[in-house]
Amino acid sequence: MIFSTILNPEIITSDNFDKYHSNFEHLRQRFKKNLIFIFDKDGILKNELKKKLNQLKNNKTSSEKLLFVNTFIDHIIKYNNKYFISNSKFEKNYSSFANSIIKNEKYLNAILNNNVDENLNNEVENIFIENFTLSKLYKNLIRFDSGIPGYINELDFNEFDNILLSLLWNTDEINFYDEVFASSIVYNNITKKNYWKYDEYKKSRYNSLNYIKKFLITKKLQKKIFKINIYTSLHPKLHRFKEIYINLLKECFPANENNVMFDLCIKLRDTDKYITHKRFMEVKSSLLDIDYGFNFLDSDQNLEESEWKFSNSWSKIREFKNY
Repeated sequence: MIFSTILNPEIITSDNFDKYHSNFEHLRQRFKKNLIFIFDKDGILKNELKKKLNQLKNNKTSSEKLLFVNTFIDHIIKYNNKYFISNSKFEKNYSSFANSIIKNEKYLNAILNNNVDENLNNEVENIFIENFTLSKLYKNLIRFDSGIPGYINELDFNEFDNILLSLLWNTDEINFYDEVFASSIVYNNITKKNYWKYDEYKKSRYNSLNYIKKFLITKKLQKKIFKINIYTSLHPKLHRFKEIYINLLKECFPANENNVMFDLCIKLRDTDKYITHKRFMEVKSSLLDIDYGFNFLDSDQNLEESEWKFSNSWSKIREFKNY
């Protein structure tokens, strides 16, 4: 889904760009979509990349070079996104840096490099820019260009876990936006009480949240407080039952454990219409449109027939948060 690489700034030269400009363009396009760079904690690689980009820009710049340079400067220097600052130091040795990232950050796919490094962890692909479109990394970037191809129930759990890792390795918070969540609670006119519409709803949501909790703990991704936030909304007629809804909906939350914390935010909308009909999952690197909300496991702990696709609906998320 989201793939990470170390970029050796030495590959960004005018000669390389002239020779392999099509591969640099493919790199630029992937960088805009589902590829992020990992830099060292001291900013050595980021600063070196900035120098190389400026050199390329000032060296008889063609329109292709300018587009490449501006894309990287915009995302890395200007807007400070599309990269991750690791806890690892860089000391002029890419294999040591990569191996340290595997140890500390748990996730690295490749190095875009200009030499062969025999000491590199065999989990990490070493890629020359001239071979970029032939690499395993590139093929995965294309395969997951718009999200998970097909439905998640077509995956085995090992594949699903790899996708979760690609989404969660560099974040400390997951936000689920699921307006239908609150409609899981209904009112019984006879008993005069609210209750879960179906036990399967509660069980499937518990299974899904508990799966993520165990995944975070098993993969040791919860070094600090890791928050899983659920956002939903209430119809105007139900505002007075807000506390009842909070108590009932939280019945599907697993216990907080090992710094994995769950929270619920209920928005009191002033209209019959939902704030957004879509259901989203937001992590640091991306926003996904997900079918069935956060209950991706059914009551028997099988993966649901659900689509997870990248979304650009950030305005809907901001509207929901600020409602």
